Amino acid sequence: TSDVVTDSSQQMAARHLQVARRMMEKRLFDQAWRELGEALKLEPNDLELQLTKAKILLLLNKPDEAVAVLNGLDAKSSQSSRFGLLKGSALVATGKFDQAIEILTSAIKLNPNPGEAYYFLGVAYQNKKMWSEAAGAFRAAFEATPLGRTVLPSRRAKSGVVTTRPASL
Repeated sequence: TSDVVTDSSQQMAARHLQVARRMMEKRLFDQAWRELGEALKLEPNDLELQLTKAKILLLLNKPDEAVAVLNGLDAKSSQSSRFGLLKGSALVATGKFDQAIEILTSAIKLNPNPGEAYYFLGVAYQNKKMWSEAAGAFRAAFEATPLGRTVLPSRRAKSGVVTTRPASL
C-alpha cells in the first residue's frame, strides 16, 4: 500500500497567501486579489488573510471596503499595530481624519517601526489644516523610515482626499 499525503486547508491557504504577497510586491493587485480569494475559500476566518484582504482593498483604492473588513474583526485583532496602520490609512483615504488620528496615534505606540503610521497621521493632520502637527508627524515618519524606501506619487482617493501611500502598504 502507499500512503497519500495531503495538505491541510491551512497549508493550502498559506501557499495562496504567499503567492498573493508576491503578486502584491509586483504590483499585480488584481491577481493578488484572486489568489487571496482562493485562500479565503479555505480559511475564511484567518486573521492574517483578513488583514491582507484589507491591505489589497486599499491598494485597489477601495478604502470603504477595507474599513468594513477591519470593522468585522474581533477586538483582540484591533490590538495589533498592523491593524491600526491599515485602519488608520483606510480612514484617511475615506476622509475620516479624526478617527484616523485616534487610531494611528494608538498604532504608533504599538509599532516598533512606526514610520508609515506617522506618515498617515501627517496626511490626516494636513487634511485638517493642522500644519504644525502634520510637519511633526512627517518629520517623525522620515526619521523612522529606513533610507532608500520610497513613497508613491500623490493621487486622489474617491473621496477627493489627497493621499499618497508608502510603497510597503
